[in-house]
Amino acid sequence: MTHARTPASPSRRGRRALAAAALAAGLATPLAAVPAAPAAAVPAGATWALDFDQSLLGGLLPSDRVTDVTGRGNDGRVRLARGGALRSVVGALTGSRALQFPAACSGAACPAAVVKVPDAAVLVPRTRPFAYGARLRLPAAAVTHGANVVQKGLWGDRGQWKLQVDDGRPGCVVAGQHDGDLRRAVVAAPRSIADGRWHELECRRTATAVELVVDGAVAARQAAPAVDVRPGAAVAVGGKGVSSSGDQFHGALDEVWLRVG
Repeated sequence: MTHARTPASPSRRGRRALAAAALAAGLATPLAAVPAAPAAAVPAGATWALDFDQSLLGGLLPSDRVTDVTGRGNDGRVRLARGGALRSVVGALTGSRALQFPAACSGAACPAAVVKVPDAAVLVPRTRPFAYGARLRLPAAAVTHGANVVQKGLWGDRGQWKLQVDDGRPGCVVAGQHDGDLRRAVVAAPRSIADGRWHELECRRTATAVELVVDGAVAARQAAPAVDVRPGAAVAVGGKGVSSSGDQFHGALDEVWLRVG
């Protein structure tokens, strides 16, 4: 998969000023932990992407902004509940940062944390070919039965695109209208990736199929027509929401992205 560099990072002086301000507020990791030159990349041609490299804080606060690095302005906002937190941690690539989501938990009182991106036309594929994915790390202790990495739309909506790691196994869901009916394709990898290492996951929808790609290799494929995918909901990263049944993701994300066309 061909990647392109994200926009240039702030100057050394700018990074030190940002980190100093955050430390004064008691929120940041020590300056030594701030990368000198973030190197994370998102796929060439991405129409939306969050790479989390701009997050210098030790923990993100409710309503903190997460920048869309394509420059189109489809930024995310942090949503937290029941003591949930998002931490900035070392990412998959040299100098990159990632978001660590809450630890695995069971019960209605579990902490929750997601990033929500408002609905926008560029996030709605309709009948065009599209792809979306993430770079993530999932230890065995973070595996749960429901774990949504990124999604737009819910199961019963007019359409949906979703990447999940239920029971540690990556999977793609693409749903939309076809000949007046809701058609859904669900593909999943045969094995878990909950090994504590970084992995690249990609879901591809072509005119004839939906494919799941794990670390550059096709892991699952299902023939499917090019349905009209037009979910009207916000994009949710790290779970479908902060309710007690939000399918919370418990690993770390270095980037999430979407490419339409």
